[in-house]
Amino acid sequence: MNKPLSRRRFVKGLLAGSGLTLWLAYTSDGFRVLGAEEIKKADLNDLVLSAWIGITPDDIVTITVSQSEMGQGVYTSIPMIVADELEADWKTVRFRPAPAADEYKNPVWGMQSTGGSTSIRHFHDLLRQAGAAAREMLQEAAARAWGVPRKECAAVNGAVRHSGTGRSLSYGQLAPAASKLPRPKEPPLKDPSKLRFIGQSLPRLDVPEKISGKARFGIDTFIPDMLYASIARPPFFGAQDKSYDPNAAMKIKGVEQVVRIGRGVAVCARSFEAARRGRSALAVQWEGGSQPDLDNALIQKALLEHLKQSRGSRPR
Repeated sequence: MNKPLSRRRFVKGLLAGSGLTLWLAYTSDGFRVLGAEEIKKADLNDLVLSAWIGITPDDIVTITVSQSEMGQGVYTSIPMIVADELEADWKTVRFRPAPAADEYKNPVWGMQSTGGSTSIRHFHDLLRQAGAAAREMLQEAAARAWGVPRKECAAVNGAVRHSGTGRSLSYGQLAPAASKLPRPKEPPLKDPSKLRFIGQSLPRLDVPEKISGKARFGIDTFIPDMLYASIARPPFFGAQDKSYDPNAAMKIKGVEQVVRIGRGVAVCARSFEAARRGRSALAVQWEGGSQPDLDNALIQKALLEHLKQSRGSRPR
């Protein structure tokens, strides 16, 4: 059974499942940095966690993606932006879909939404600053650990190296100490010539699990006594159902109930196939509407006939 993902469960899952040591959040009111111990001590009911970057002791960098993946590639492009400024090792980068929370609102639209080709345009600057701030904190943590000037420490591919001795510490080793440092107010961004991922074509992070079948989607969610619904909708605007046969639908094995809603009739069943077959059995008759003689079939026919009669036009 899949329970709704509350903030409490989200935080507990991070702690129990990944050994969280650094969790960096960037919101409209600045950065929040919480170490694992701080999260454990916090009142999880009141804790507002808007995480973009997680680093675990095994050096895995998990980047939370606020946008919905609909084939456009945000599960890879958003981690690329953050990881580039973070100076992460791409082999260690993972992604995590964001839960529903105010902290993941689109900074321009003021709502949590995906569309209009805005994911990169609206989040680009915010994500680069989040990655840059984490990089600066990790470098500062290394400098303090070695007792050397900060300028002698540089983040390189998932680790911080000391220019004077060549020694290095991985991000996983530095994350606990980095999580306790104050955030930089204006973290310096990389010079464009130093960017390693942005502008490149990298393997998509979400493809392997989709190929293997491990990726989970809404259709994979099951709860006890769950029903599926299939709705018969009118074929033209403004129409209402004049009549339908609920008894015919109820005869389909698995159909539990027929419910009339607004402009449509819903069939609820134990499986989608049963709901679909029950909807077909309704034999709904429609009436009213602005153009009762116009339906999808007539529109399709008209379009096909027009294609036969016209050579079309070139847009450019």
